[in-house]
Amino acid sequence: MPNLELQNAIEALRVDVTEIETVIDSAIEFINGAIGLLEELRRRLEEMGATPEQLAAVAAVGVALDAKKDALAAAIAANTPGEP
Repeated sequence: MPNLELQNAIEALRVDVTEIETVIDSAIEFINGAIGLLEELRRRLEEMGATPEQLAAVAAVGVALDAKKDALAAAIAANTPGEP
């Protein structure tokens, strides 16, 4: 019979990984949604006659969020062990 303590540790690890995956997926979904909202805002501001500087400021926020999404993805890839 397998060691019950080891089985419990493996199950706890599985639960932790599932929770972390959920948080990561939520963060990526949030960032993608925010980027989409910023793109829509930029379009509406442009229609309202915003200056190039104002439009650039909104675009810069989108670029920064996109960079954070890329950083998150890179960190996950860098810290994910390969197949044994």
